[in-house]
Amino acid sequence: MKRLLLFLLVLSALSGNFASYKVSEYLSFPFSRYDISRDAMGGAGAALKKTGGPESGTFSLSLPYAGLRIYNIRDNVSSLDSVLEGNIPSAALDFLNSIPAGVKGFMEVDGGLGISLDPVSFYFMNRLSVMTAGPGNVSSTMFMMYEEAYDIALSHTFRSDTGYALNLALSVRPSYRLYSADSTFLSGISASDVSNLVATSSGADLMTALRALVLDGVPFSSGWAFPVSVSTRLDMPYGFSSSLSLNGMNGDYNMVYRGGLLAARGDETGAVEPVGYRLTVPMSLDLGFAWSGSGRGLFKPYVAFDIVDLAGLFSGDLTQRGGVVDHLKMGAGLDFLYIFSVYAGLDRGYFSTGCSFRLKVLRVDLTYAVKPYGPVRYGDSLDYLAIRLNLGWS
Repeated sequence: MKRLLLFLLVLSALSGNFASYKVSEYLSFPFSRYDISRDAMGGAGAALKKTGGPESGTFSLSLPYAGLRIYNIRDNVSSLDSVLEGNIPSAALDFLNSIPAGVKGFMEVDGGLGISLDPVSFYFMNRLSVMTAGPGNVSSTMFMMYEEAYDIALSHTFRSDTGYALNLALSVRPSYRLYSADSTFLSGISASDVSNLVATSSGADLMTALRALVLDGVPFSSGWAFPVSVSTRLDMPYGFSSSLSLNGMNGDYNMVYRGGLLAARGDETGAVEPVGYRLTVPMSLDLGFAWSGSGRGLFKPYVAFDIVDLAGLFSGDLTQRGGVVDHLKMGAGLDFLYIFSVYAGLDRGYFSTGCSFRLKVLRVDLTYAVKPYGPVRYGDSLDYLAIRLNLGWS
């Protein structure tokens, strides 16, 4: 009996190692610009003016902004001691040894620049993501994705003497995506290989070895999407507002698998025949409500509620477990003297919080939140810590 249990345990571990994760199941989502303060409010704020973007009707400038997001913080609090001691390899090994099971985020670096000046705005955004897939710990595989997008938007506001204003916005976002996968399955490098390199190498030698791992035999696909979004926001007296937006029309990616990384970037012919495929990205009809205080005193409060994917909500999710909660984002914020802000929220039932500090042209945002995966309310989740530095004006 003990031998049978041992055999089943080993078989289970091996099946986890060789599990395949379909591209269409895990990468079928649109590119979106991270708004760290909005993330701290549970992702809510579509109807708020202060969230920026083409629909804000105000001037903003980012030259540039840069951010870092690290996942699985709660299980790695002890590794912060290694960071404070300057022992980065030890902290890196702790993170690798605590990789959760399934397809999860590991680390993301993003940046960009942009300008918003009513009625036109332009943003350039890019992001490098490292994700993990597999049974967990160093038995998992690490795969990568690079994204960049160019957001061009046009908006116009119709105002009335009664205190109402109607804003209409149209945006086009050409988006490029490059990820380590062939036309069907995710792929990458073994977390155990990365762990061994971190333990035996450092500095330039480590980067050279990692680059060699990525270039040797890891398949990559690349392609473009040209999503279009339309939105409207109604501003009402006493600080109330509502919004309705249709996001991601024509948002499917036309991908091509050519082989390795250099082949995917077009730097060489590659060793395989190109395989074209389509990565389907669904549209989303979202509804938002918000209230914002006057800000005439020492502080300015605001609250926001968003209902995302209305079509999915009323096509059957309403009667299922989680119901409205799986489509609801809500949050609140408080500005102090336009210098310091605090936020808190719930993203489909999962907690988030954060703060912002502004000093002339420098803005620093810090957010701690939990990201839901899969069937949200009764599904999986992972916490993360994000920081962003922004030089500019908003």
